[in-house]
Amino acid sequence: MKIIHKGSHVLTVSGYTSVADAQAGVLGMIGDGFDADTVERIPETDEEARALIREGIGAAAGDTLSLLGTASDGAQLLLFHLATLVKGLSTANSLAEVRDATDAFMPLADAFLGKVEAGEVKLPFQLKGEEAVMLEIETRATAVADALIHAQKGG
Repeated sequence: MKIIHKGSHVLTVSGYTSVADAQAGVLGMIGDGFDADTVERIPETDEEARALIREGIGAAAGDTLSLLGTASDGAQLLLFHLATLVKGLSTANSLAEVRDATDAFMPLADAFLGKVEAGEVKLPFQLKGEEAVMLEIETRATAVADALIHAQKGG
């Protein structure tokens, strides 16, 4: 990673496993005058670019455990309303009963979609692209399944 300090020092640091470690390394090179807010960090690898993006996400949206908590809450909310919908659809005998099955989630869905359409809520999957997100899901799911299979075989 190239780190430019106040336009006067250009340092290339490598071999660090995190952005924080790289900054600590630069601190050692520059001295007490180092201020992370006065540097421009230029990633030289995809891994460094991802680290900078993740750092920005952490600063703007919360730490990993907070993001995981929000994702967990969202999954539970969807599972609850999906189960409610499936239960309602399983006994529906008319189109009116099908519509009734959506009543519990419709206000939330309508409000959420309105905010997305207005640009008030932005969804990362839309920025990444649906095909890229599906590929990432498929790749990670397969890697996890392969690790579980390997573990079951005693590996």
